[in-house]
Amino acid sequence: MFFLKPAKPARAALAGFGILVGFYIVYALVRLAFAGSSAADLGNTLQQLKGIDSSKPAFTKIDSSLSRAIDDLSTIRSATNDPILAPLAQLPWIGRDFAAVKTLSIPALDIASSLKPCTLELAKLEANPGESTKEQIGQIASIALKHFDSITARVVAASTTISSIKASGLHFGLSEKVVSLQNSLGTAKSQVTALKPYLSVVSQVLNAKKPNNWFIATQNLAEARGTGGILGSYAVIRSAEGKVSLLQTGSDADLLASGPVNPKALPADLQSLWNADPSDWRDLNTSIHVPYFAKQIVQNFKSRLPINGVLFLGQGVVSNLVGALGSVTYRGDTIDADHTVTFLTKTVYERNPSVASSVKRRDWVSGFMKVVFSKLAEGNANASSFLSALSQNQTNDRLMAWSTDPKVEKSFDRDGVSGAINPHFGSTSYFSFNNSGGNKLDAYLRARASYSLGKCGEFTDDGYFGRKALLSLEVASDAPKSNLPWYVNPPLYTPAGQKYVMGANRTLVSVYGPVGSTIRSATLDGQDVGNTQGIDNGHTVWVFYVPTKPGQKRLLKVEWAEPIVDDNGKNIQTPPVLISPVALNRIGAKSSSPGFCPIPAN
Repeated sequence: MFFLKPAKPARAALAGFGILVGFYIVYALVRLAFAGSSAADLGNTLQQLKGIDSSKPAFTKIDSSLSRAIDDLSTIRSATNDPILAPLAQLPWIGRDFAAVKTLSIPALDIASSLKPCTLELAKLEANPGESTKEQIGQIASIALKHFDSITARVVAASTTISSIKASGLHFGLSEKVVSLQNSLGTAKSQVTALKPYLSVVSQVLNAKKPNNWFIATQNLAEARGTGGILGSYAVIRSAEGKVSLLQTGSDADLLASGPVNPKALPADLQSLWNADPSDWRDLNTSIHVPYFAKQIVQNFKSRLPINGVLFLGQGVVSNLVGALGSVTYRGDTIDADHTVTFLTKTVYERNPSVASSVKRRDWVSGFMKVVFSKLAEGNANASSFLSALSQNQTNDRLMAWSTDPKVEKSFDRDGVSGAINPHFGSTSYFSFNNSGGNKLDAYLRARASYSLGKCGEFTDDGYFGRKALLSLEVASDAPKSNLPWYVNPPLYTPAGQKYVMGANRTLVSVYGPVGSTIRSATLDGQDVGNTQGIDNGHTVWVFYVPTKPGQKRLLKVEWAEPIVDDNGKNIQTPPVLISPVALNRIGAKSSSPGFCPIPAN
């Protein structure tokens, strides 16, 4: 037996190929070794970051750690994006691991790089020995706000990219790390989305050079109003150059005792739209346009104290503030962020169920809020606890603000916290709720809505060329049929001729069509329904009476024609936007469009 030997050229080719494979393997192993070492260093850096005490400023440490993380991530990204190593992604067993690390490295480095300018500025601020940490909170918020949009965009993009990785089946402990990162980015996405209003408000309130008085209007979302809820309690704080002091606190009863309201800040044609009493402190905020409410507060409170701005918050925002403090103990009750909303919307009524005990309830709520604002004024907040509360809050509440200073108000509007109605043409619509039953049953109100653009070629009643649109709004009640405290569902507000039903609610639903829109039809559960119409800051408003019984779902559909050109025939089409109201419970709101309509030639 004998073996054929390959010809010399073939042997040379095989030898050359073997050498190339050898060089490739060595090159790949070296690059991956460096990447692995960087990954190990990155893990250590992240552990060090987790170990930093979040109750104390440590921006210099954070900035230094971030620099090391960027170097490590750059090494990993360079290795996994090396075109010479690209074939590794096709190998069995480890191919998916290589591809996963490559996918992870790009958005991770993007996030770290977007954070670097912010942490560098914060580190320089920390090095300033002339101010205390409490006096620097406003400056910290301003720096974070300046870089906020860039960081948020990277976090949102990273969350989308990394959520697409299938963690199951990965090796080397990657599966657990990917799942952990996916969860962390999902949490971070919800946190940064909710954080911007707080940064905006804190930077404006604390960075004022001259003393400013801020009225804090605490809205009780269990009784709905256009801006969120009935004005339940209030506080007045004074701020200047980073220092805050609590001047005054009170309840709605104190405001009522001060006399009737002069409603001149509310346009005359809106004062009767919701059949509310515009001279009553409890009915100031039937419109969703927050500046109306704020101006009325400023005008009618000036006999007590001059007010430079108003902050609006409901139980959801209060739960975030309590979260920043860790917990608040008042009169034997220790309440944390997870239980604040339930306590303020249900427990206080269960303990004080009658109208006779409502004084005790008001006293407890205003006293509790006084403790919250006092502790915040002392600078006792913890950033990590606050962010945790932001990600866990399940309400549809949001912080809003208004200032008498036009420059400050412009910044609030730019940052999306002014609560002002957009007065311009375009496919922007809103909806809101006003409780007309004198009860607290909106703690059980549930809703979801959709706004869809439809057929082109319609004309509005004012002659604008446009298209049809439809808003579908489901309103539901989770109220129990029995055992509700008297004060939550008092029978004395039952309309004449109607039987009292425990848990039955009466809601005025306001639908704000786009500027220039004209209603075409409206149905409630498939039956034609009437409405009251008005104009609020340019938007056509249709107000519908929608009663609900416990466990009942009602479906309101409103179809309208909306302009797609302005008075000069200019195209004003925008993607549809539906803005849901401030409310106690989460409200789903979505928009859809088949595309823009063609504009006819003049």
